[in-house]
Amino acid sequence: MKQTFNGIIPISKITFYQIVQDRILYSVVFIAIFLFFLSYLGSLLSFVNPDRIVLDFGMTTLNIACAFIAILFGANLLPKEYENRTIHLILCRPVRYWQFLIGKSIGLNLVIALNWGLLLIGYLVIFYISGGKFYDLNFFATFFCGALFAFFQATILMSSAIFFSTITTKSLSVLFSVGLFLVGNNISQLNFLQQKTTSPYLALFWEWIARLLPNLESLSVGIRLTYGIDIPIVHFFNGFFQTLFYSILFCSLSVLVLKVREN
Repeated sequence: MKQTFNGIIPISKITFYQIVQDRILYSVVFIAIFLFFLSYLGSLLSFVNPDRIVLDFGMTTLNIACAFIAILFGANLLPKEYENRTIHLILCRPVRYWQFLIGKSIGLNLVIALNWGLLLIGYLVIFYISGGKFYDLNFFATFFCGALFAFFQATILMSSAIFFSTITTKSLSVLFSVGLFLVGNNISQLNFLQQKTTSPYLALFWEWIARLLPNLESLSVGIRLTYGIDIPIVHFFNGFFQTLFYSILFCSLSVLVLKVREN
């Protein structure tokens, strides 16, 4: 057990420090903060519930910013190692493929968590400046659950981007991950297509696509946040275990492809 962590922890630390020094990371964070500020300016133009504008627009900004950090850096995580030829040096040592991949994933996930926390603080500051407040504990729980769902989505997208980068180029892995983000957040539309299509084969196709892809739409609070509707605890744990399942699935597939490539 100690030997396992001895292989993972150093890789996680190096990955974390490498990504933190990247300028692209700060560009995404800056754009997100700018969008938070725009939501505040937009709230000044509204005479009815201006804090709701900041609340909805801010949650969307948090979601998209974390997703793009996960996709951009996840797609570049392994290709960068191959370009610098450091992956061969690392794997020559007593480090297994899964240790290397988990270490890299944890390092990136820590970066996502750090930026998620910083953006959440900025989000709350803009929300309070706009006159918003949490009326009760349930409203705060819905808000915090929505913020956690943004992190869950980013974790799934990070794992998928890493997997796509093992079988395609960096550009294609970004495109595939963005496609997964868009389709995953519109699973209800796939179910609608399945119900409306007249072809049984096409209906079966849409049904299986909706079943196989991660349901990122369920990792969104939507109008629940706007109107302060409670989120059932079952819904939260469903999102948590869905994140865990797809993260493990994509990570396992990445390890498998990595082994095939190196052997």
